[in-house]
Amino acid sequence: MAQTIQIRRGLKTNLAKATLAPGEPAYCTDTNELYIGTTQAGVTFKLTVQDLLGTMTGLKTTAKDTFVNAINELKTISDGKASASELGSVVSLQTVSKTSLVSAINELVNKTYSLSTLTDVDTTGKTNGYVLQYDATSGKFKPAPLPTGTGSGATNLDGLSDVDVTTKTPVEGDVLEFSGGIWKPVASSAGFILEDWIEETTELVSYIDITPPKDVTSLSISNMRQTSFTIWWTESISPDTQDYVVFIGNTQLGIVPATQQKVNPLSFKIIGLTSATNYTVTIKTRDASLNVSSGASINIRTYGTSALNFSGTSATWEHIVTPSLTWDTAEMTYYMAAAQPSKGVIDFRPGTQNVLGFDSFSNLSVYGNFNHIWIDGVQAPSYAPQYFVGKLMTVNAQPVTGSTGVITFGADYISAFGNSNIAAEIYEIKVWNQGNLIARYNFTEQFAGTSIPDTSGNNHNGTLTGGSWITSTRS
Repeated sequence: MAQTIQIRRGLKTNLAKATLAPGEPAYCTDTNELYIGTTQAGVTFKLTVQDLLGTMTGLKTTAKDTFVNAINELKTISDGKASASELGSVVSLQTVSKTSLVSAINELVNKTYSLSTLTDVDTTGKTNGYVLQYDATSGKFKPAPLPTGTGSGATNLDGLSDVDVTTKTPVEGDVLEFSGGIWKPVASSAGFILEDWIEETTELVSYIDITPPKDVTSLSISNMRQTSFTIWWTESISPDTQDYVVFIGNTQLGIVPATQQKVNPLSFKIIGLTSATNYTVTIKTRDASLNVSSGASINIRTYGTSALNFSGTSATWEHIVTPSLTWDTAEMTYYMAAAQPSKGVIDFRPGTQNVLGFDSFSNLSVYGNFNHIWIDGVQAPSYAPQYFVGKLMTVNAQPVTGSTGVITFGADYISAFGNSNIAAEIYEIKVWNQGNLIARYNFTEQFAGTSIPDTSGNNHNGTLTGGSWITSTRS
C-alpha cells in the first residue's frame, strides 16, 4: 500500500500565527506558496519559482513571455531555439550574477565595453590627440601621434604626393594652381578674382573688381566762415571712378559725381558748423564696383567771431608784414567798403616788383606781372575795382616769379608816412610756396601783442602794426 506524506497546510493568514520547526514545510492553499521553517524563531523561508528564476517582467529584453525567447534574443543557440533542457543550471552561468536567469540576462544587457577590454588593442600610453595605429610587431592597435611625413595620413601640404611646395616656397597671399598634374603655390591675381577657366559655351568667365580706386589729391579750403566753408580737390586718376563721398569726422555729408574729363577741381560746400572749432574733412573715392578708397583728409578750423580793423585814417602806418620767406603765392581774406585811391592791398616788394592795390583815381592797379589773381577761388574777370570791394572776399595772387623776402598786407611796402593805409577788416592771410602752405595768420580769434601767431605750424610769425579788434558781423 502506497504511503502519503502530508505537510502542514492552510490559509496564509493562519500560517503567520503558526510556528514552524526548522526544516518543517507549510503550504498555503490560497496563494500556492511554500514556506520552510528556519532556526530563527518566527522566521520562515518562502520557496517559489519566482524566487529561483526571477519575475519575467523584470527582463530588459524585448521578449518577456518566456526565458527561452529572451535568451534567443541575445544569442542563437544551435538550432536557433532553446528549450528548458538546454538551459542547464544557473550555477553554471559564466556571468557574475548566478542567482537567477533574469539577473544574469540583465547583466549581459547592461554590460558596457571599452577599448581596454579588446584583446587586439593596447591602450597603454594613450595621450590627448593620439590616434590608434596598427603595430605589426605586437599585432595590436596602439595609441600614436598623427603622422607628419609623406604618404597616407599626412597632415600638411608637403606630405601630399600631388602638391609641390618645394620648388617655390609659398608666401603670404599665394594660392594653389593646378598645372601638369601637380598643385603649386603661385601669386594671387592682383585686383580681381577668377571664377574659373573652364571653357563652356553657356558660361562666361567673370572678373570681380576688388581694387579700391586712388585717392583724390590737393585738398584745399575756400570761403571760410564762422559756420561754413568750401572744400576743393583734384580728382582721382583711377579711370573707373564713379563719385566722391564727403565726410566730416565720421559723418557722411554728401556725394559728388566724378567727371570724365577730370580737368577742373571739384568742390563741396559744408554748412551748419560751429565757430572757432576744429574739423577733419575726408574725401573718399568710389568706383563703379563700389570699392572705396581709404580717403584723403584735411584738418581745418572755422573762423572765430573777431576781425582786425584798419581804420584808414590812423596816423600810424597800419599794416601786416611777414618775416622773410621763400614764396610764390599770397592770399588775403578781407572786407573793404569801397575802392580807395592810392591804397595798397598786397605788396610783394622788395622781393619782386609786384603790387596789387588802387591808383589815385581808385581804379585797381596791378603793378608787375601775375600768373593769376583769383577772387574766392575764381579767376577775376577783370581788374575793375567793383570786383575787389563791397563784400567779404578772398583774393589770391601769384606773381609770375616767386622770390624770397617779406610781403606787406594792407599798405604799400614803400609807404612810411601813413598816406597808404586802407580802411578794411582783415580776417585771414595765407602764404604758399610750390603748393605748400608756409604761413597762416588768423585774425578771427584775438591775440595779444604785435607778434602774429603762425597757425600753419611752421613758426613763421608775422608782425602787426596798428589796427584794433572788432566783433565780426560778416562771417
